[in-house]
Amino acid sequence: MNLKELYQEIILEHGKNPRNLGKTDNFNKDAKGNNPLCGDNVHVYLKLNDQRKVEDISFEGSGCAISMASASIMTDLMKGKSDNEAKEIIEDFLGMIKENPELKSNILKEDDKTKLMCLSGVKQYPMRVKCATLSWHTLVSAMENDGKEISTEKWYFMETKDKIIEEIKKIYDPELPVNIYDLGLIYDVQVNQKKAKIKMTLTTPNCPVAESLPKEVKEGAMQVEEIEDVDLELVWDPPWTKDMMSDAAKLELNL
Repeated sequence: MNLKELYQEIILEHGKNPRNLGKTDNFNKDAKGNNPLCGDNVHVYLKLNDQRKVEDISFEGSGCAISMASASIMTDLMKGKSDNEAKEIIEDFLGMIKENPELKSNILKEDDKTKLMCLSGVKQYPMRVKCATLSWHTLVSAMENDGKEISTEKWYFMETKDKIIEEIKKIYDPELPVNIYDLGLIYDVQVNQKKAKIKMTLTTPNCPVAESLPKEVKEGAMQVEEIEDVDLELVWDPPWTKDMMSDAAKLELNL
């Protein structure tokens, strides 16, 4: 059996026969999560003892095999971990599922890493990343005890917005050694489904790059895999001032 087949087998096994399915007795923390685009939903129940160790953890919910397998594996790995250890594993997993090639935490045993790595292939399919990470974000909410219901749609759009901003930060003003985002030329970035809406300005209406710079911003946003269309609006109200620059930009320009 090759590695790919092993990963598929683990996902199918946990998806069909999820561990820790049900409501934990005497839980003292819990949170709900949903993925409206795929239909996954999860309710994580957590019991932390006085030493803030995970004494018990379980989940209820329904969804695709990836969502169920991820919740099953997660609850298995978290038992007996301190809240700090759990947070380290969560951070490591979320980093791996989005961009890192491997897991870095020394807390995890090799068998545990293999179980988590079986979900690494979903990073090639952005919509499936939400399925794999739903229970993990929900666990974070339970541990923080904020009582908020987690929605993948909200954080998915937030992550996409962050990616757009990172692309915009690669664009520099031709006359200043500062990217246009820190310069304060981007007033707003919104994401809805696969469309981005960007509102921006220029330092002056007579700026020599008045035509090319907005086009460059639009092209930058289109580099983000999740985006298929960009609506860019160039505005002059409010007019740009130096006060709109970030602290980093002001420092770079000795202002």
